[in-house]
Amino acid sequence: MPTPSELKRLIDAAEFYRRELPAGTPLRAGRDGWTKNVPCPFPHHDDATGSFGVNLTTGAYRCFGCGENGGSTFDYKMNRYGLDMDGTRAELADQWGIEPGRTPATTRPSRPAAAPEAPRPAPAPAVAIPTEALASRPQAHPKHGAPSATWEYRDAGGRPLCYVLRFDPAKGRKLFAPLTWTPAAGWQWKAPAEPRPLYGLDRLAAHPEAPALLTEGEKAAVASAALFPAAVPIATMNGAQSPNKADWSPLAGRSVLIWPDHDDPGTKYAQAAARLALAAGARSVGILDLAGMATDPATGEPRELPQGWDAANASADGWTVETIAAAARWQPFAIEAAEAPVPTPQARNREPETPADDVLPFGFERRPGGIYFIKSGGPKGGRKGGDKPLSGTGGDDGTPVYICPPMRVLAITRDDRGESFGRLIAFRDLDGLERQEAIEDKERQGSGDALRARLAGLGFEVSTHPEARRLFLELFRRCTPPKRARTTSRTGWTPDGAAFVLPDRVLGGGPEPVILTVEGERPAFGTRGTLDDWRGTIGRWCVGNSRLTFAVAVSFAAPLLKMVDAESGIFHFRGMSTDASSSGKTTIQRAAASVYGSRDYLQRWRTTDNALEALAELHNDACLILDELNQIEPQAAGESAYLLGNGAGKNRLDRTASGRPIKRWRLLCLSSGEIGLVEHMASIQKKTRAGQSVRMVEIPADAGAGFGCFENLHEFSDGAAFSVALCDSAAAAYGTPLIAHVENLLANRAALPAAIARHRDAFVLRVLETIENPPGQVRRVAARFGLVAVGGELATQAGITGWVPGAAAEAAARCFRDWLDARGGAVPAEERDLLGQVRLFFEQHSNRFRWKSRLLDDHAPEIPRAVGFKDGGSGGLVFYLMPETFRTEVVEGYDPVDAARVLIRHKMLKPGADGRSTQKLRFPGFRGTVRVYVFELDTPNQDAAEVPADARS
Repeated sequence: MPTPSELKRLIDAAEFYRRELPAGTPLRAGRDGWTKNVPCPFPHHDDATGSFGVNLTTGAYRCFGCGENGGSTFDYKMNRYGLDMDGTRAELADQWGIEPGRTPATTRPSRPAAAPEAPRPAPAPAVAIPTEALASRPQAHPKHGAPSATWEYRDAGGRPLCYVLRFDPAKGRKLFAPLTWTPAAGWQWKAPAEPRPLYGLDRLAAHPEAPALLTEGEKAAVASAALFPAAVPIATMNGAQSPNKADWSPLAGRSVLIWPDHDDPGTKYAQAAARLALAAGARSVGILDLAGMATDPATGEPRELPQGWDAANASADGWTVETIAAAARWQPFAIEAAEAPVPTPQARNREPETPADDVLPFGFERRPGGIYFIKSGGPKGGRKGGDKPLSGTGGDDGTPVYICPPMRVLAITRDDRGESFGRLIAFRDLDGLERQEAIEDKERQGSGDALRARLAGLGFEVSTHPEARRLFLELFRRCTPPKRARTTSRTGWTPDGAAFVLPDRVLGGGPEPVILTVEGERPAFGTRGTLDDWRGTIGRWCVGNSRLTFAVAVSFAAPLLKMVDAESGIFHFRGMSTDASSSGKTTIQRAAASVYGSRDYLQRWRTTDNALEALAELHNDACLILDELNQIEPQAAGESAYLLGNGAGKNRLDRTASGRPIKRWRLLCLSSGEIGLVEHMASIQKKTRAGQSVRMVEIPADAGAGFGCFENLHEFSDGAAFSVALCDSAAAAYGTPLIAHVENLLANRAALPAAIARHRDAFVLRVLETIENPPGQVRRVAARFGLVAVGGELATQAGITGWVPGAAAEAAARCFRDWLDARGGAVPAEERDLLGQVRLFFEQHSNRFRWKSRLLDDHAPEIPRAVGFKDGGSGGLVFYLMPETFRTEVVEGYDPVDAARVLIRHKMLKPGADGRSTQKLRFPGFRGTVRVYVFELDTPNQDAAEVPADARS
């Protein structure tokens, strides 16, 4: 065995202390070889300020706090672990591989101070002590005497591996000594070979599903078992001094909870142990937030925890299973959440450096488990320059005040108008998931209760202490990171068109990050499966189905609106008969929704005006899909057609009578229902306007092939089976078509606007070529259908749909022709509706006209509510209508002058010789002439036998 002199000479002091001191301890030597002071590692000294130093040249050590000192690494090993001379020689020789006359084994390369040593792969298990050897186990230490406590380390089968003994001499400090047995040397007062077993392996094996509760020492582990009976208490040998020497592999796949001691070494130990447990494969790690334990368990009153407070102290303080379950909060730990070393009080009093990115304001500190505030210790609590330190917080001795869990302020945010300033923060919720949230500055005004409630709902709980709540708001005010970000309440393209914003991602980029801020539920954008999965089902089954292809093409067309400054609009699939009412309208909507997200992407018409505005804003530059028109009130349906088509919400005032920002959007809406807007509004005796009919285009749902909305059932036996397959596939693969489509648009956005407009205009010319002088309303609708055709063709060209070129354009043309036929041709909507209204009047009220030939007949029947006269004509009947009735009944709702021009153009109204819409005529029994409107109509409801003989031509 090497002599002490050989060991001192051969062991490198710097490498020795890197191994011995806690991971992350800074070891930088000055000119004299001594390091700066760090917390003392000797277990009897609760050193929070740092009073221990070592000489990296000679190996000497000293502590100004407890007085421990020695001249070499040999002395440190013997005094730190309570070993005798032979035990120290054996321990060092074994650890460093030193034999007499030989140099030590190559030392391990130094590692970064902040990173603990990773656990060794596949460590060899410690050997159980034979039963016969237990009889000779020493019952007392040769130097320290009988122990005050003994803890037995066991393997998974419950067999003893080694012991740790505690000694409490009458004079002096507590000491700990490990006791091991080896076949070669028998019993030795030394630690077992590395990696060392965990305390509690037998309990871990007995409860494989229970979480492990790690404490800093064996005594605390025993005490924690009574407070957390559902967890398995464990500990590492030598506590906070050497967590990297333990075998952490038994924690693989298990949830781990860590209860640190309330001191700086305990905090560092918890951080190092958490990293090592995760590196060994632990499923998750949570560290007990000691700030939540700083209360009296009996009264609930706040109190300060003493230095070194642990689970054993908690039991003595009266904590029970119930009270600790209510107070304990476990902060999730991740490797990237590593914290910088806690500053000493001297460092806290220094002038803070100019804040850099992610640096907290003066007075606030990041510590493991959260953010704390430390009151300045300078003269009168102040400092020179910058923000004045807050007064009335924390203790005069620098006691930290817990504020909130770990959080980072990433950027200052504002909207596109340069208003609504705020902060973008990042934190982990109670499930350990990373979150980013934009907090507007106005939310932290006043008491900030609403902000704290909102964050609590997201899994981020701020301290309930009144002073901490105020400091939390102050932290936000004083955090001014250099980075900037833009917020938006709308999905879709950014103003410069360089990025496309979705709830779960931003496609493309720009000069600043863009954050979507949404109040309430977000639309169900998302992805599942692959693009090949979608193309092989939904895309393939669209072939040969005009309505299905058109609906999916609408989804691809919506992102094109901004590129060509096109207007919003609604395509409504209307059931034409009882059979068609369940013919697949909702199914083709689900197929269209699969371009964007899950089946929850499909919405219902059952909503309010305000909710519809918010919904439209969250589907900006996208396809809003609404099912079942009859679920909305008829009056609201007509208003919604204007609302969605106009792309803007209502003007509203705030509390100060100033105008609130108006919600705006660009979208294409895909609607369905058993009835159309005309029938729906007619149920309350309301008429649709031409503007509503242009904004909401009604397409017959029945494709005319006998299968409802479908023409080609592909490999399916009937429409029901085809519909089920479409819905199942839409739930299995979705969202990827939109991602691919937008990425293609971004890659070609410079050339696309002109190309889109050109192909859209070509489509309009093709579908209107047989119509002479098509009205503007028809052209507007044709342009919208053309945009859908271009959207589908662009997706096909990019390889997204799997369709042949021209399929989307043909489907759009077919649906346009069906809309035009159902509309009644290319006649402007106002004229069509006016002509129908006039015909309906004469069909229903022809009996209110008196026969001209019987005006002087005393036996003629009395006509109630007469409106004019009638007479037989060459092609039917001639009606002479009084001007007042014309204005108030026949053309009610229209301008009488404009209506007369339309009626004359369609040869229903015969103008006078003077060019006016009325004629001056004489009638029996009237003095002079009477000015009337003259209509010459066929009246199919009028029986020719009813016409008086003298009135027949």
